[in-house]
Amino acid sequence: DLRPGLHAFWRSRPISPDQWFAVKFAASAVTTLVTLALPPLLIYGIAAMFGGQPMRQLLGTDVWNSPIPLSLLSQFGLFCVSAAFMATIRRPMISTLLTILFAAFVAFCMIAAFSLGVPESAVLIAAISGIAITTGWLSVRYDWAIGR
Repeated sequence: DLRPGLHAFWRSRPISPDQWFAVKFAASAVTTLVTLALPPLLIYGIAAMFGGQPMRQLLGTDVWNSPIPLSLLSQFGLFCVSAAFMATIRRPMISTLLTILFAAFVAFCMIAAFSLGVPESAVLIAAISGIAITTGWLSVRYDWAIGR
């Protein structure tokens, strides 16, 4: 999907780059998040069912301090960063490596170094996700590509 000829083909179709990005991003995000989030949530639900505790008790009273929403938000943030790198670089291997390095930087240098709690980490990840979505959208809209 990142080959120059195919990218030019999609640009020549009567769909706006904004709609193209929105459809591709939403479909990919849903597919990725369901694939990655379903197994841990299923295991968590089975553990709750066989553990004899209601699900709300396992989640805790403060949903914002629960690891489940932060885990889902982290998966979404990682997807957003990956999509932004793919849209701007258009080289799958380099984009993958940059995504891994960026995730390690955020996890070790930002969250761990500043001892951010769950709510603060969620805000940081949401901000990074917003920046990444905007970067990817602008790259597709204006046909920006690094190293093309």
